[in-house]
Amino acid sequence: MEKGVLRELAGWLLFLAAAQFLPILYYASTRFPDPNSLTISYILYREWYAGVSLGFAGIMVIIASIAVESINRLSRIMLGVAGIAAVLISVFNISYLELHIFFTALFLVSGISAMLFLRTDRYFRLFSLGLGTVAAIGAVLFIARLFNSGIAERIAVYPIIIWGAALGIHLLWRD
Repeated sequence: MEKGVLRELAGWLLFLAAAQFLPILYYASTRFPDPNSLTISYILYREWYAGVSLGFAGIMVIIASIAVESINRLSRIMLGVAGIAAVLISVFNISYLELHIFFTALFLVSGISAMLFLRTDRYFRLFSLGLGTVAAIGAVLFIARLFNSGIAERIAVYPIIIWGAALGIHLLWRD
């Protein structure tokens, strides 16, 4: 396959991974009286379809990380690791707490690393650094329990998901 076709495939997969997961996660969280107090992990545990959606998104991210050749190697590897971690988070829910925590940490570290080490044009790089910084702050707040755990987890996770969708759009529009 041509590089342009692979880049477009990766772009669509990254965009669709986020586009299908975020609405499902939102719907699943609305089924609880106070969704902001709940962690995403708990919602994935209680609402099976949200876990399936995360696993599906992870598979799309893994394929995209293999297909795309127009971003630097470290970011591709970290993107693939984030996809693998997403699949494993959906398989090992909070019933397997130690594994779930490990794969969640792996997702956060690899997702933030992919954002911070991306080498691309200036404006998307600044966008990536900004979102990566927000995600890192959210991860620190979540780990240190300095803030409501549900909101802190969202501050850490949502920028990574949004960045994945934006990277997909960036790959589709890139010359």
